Amino acid sequence: MFSKQELKQHLLGVLEIAIFMRVGAERFKSDFNMMVRSFLWPAYILPFAVVTSSLVEGEQSIILLIVLNFLRIALTFILSIGLIFLIAKKIDRTQHVYRYITASNWFEIAMFILMLPILMILYLGGNVESIQNYAIFVTCLGIIYNGFILTHTLRIPWELATLIAVSILFIQETGFSVLEFVKDGMQTI
Repeated sequence: MFSKQELKQHLLGVLEIAIFMRVGAERFKSDFNMMVRSFLWPAYILPFAVVTSSLVEGEQSIILLIVLNFLRIALTFILSIGLIFLIAKKIDRTQHVYRYITASNWFEIAMFILMLPILMILYLGGNVESIQNYAIFVTCLGIIYNGFILTHTLRIPWELATLIAVSILFIQETGFSVLEFVKDGMQTI
């Protein structure tokens, strides 16, 4: 799928972004084919996220929760990419959107590593409150990294990147609220 050189270059880009080196964003090409291939990493990570978030809910059928969580993740992703594309189009930066998506998909590896302690505790049936502070830290760090990636891939001011990153968080949190609303509605049926 990826050549040894591409794999090395992209993993180095992930490490450089993780320590806030702007050259890390330049390691990713603004190419449609590379963007499509970069979805390999979220595809590997998605099952862990869906199953773990479904295990936390536990009140309903696990299959139903997995389907609902998958739909939530898919819809919030589509809305987030749509928002980025609309803003990029408005400021004439659409040629860089593929680079942003590619870099973000590859950076999912680093975010997955940061999420591993949370996933393990939840998977092992640990107490959600015991990891709440770390989960908030990882969420804030994710917003910061997303803003950094947006700034250096779309080549936009950091203030605009921060607005987009916070808007994406809003979309994701709204997705959680809608999921809770749907689950509550299904319990009354």
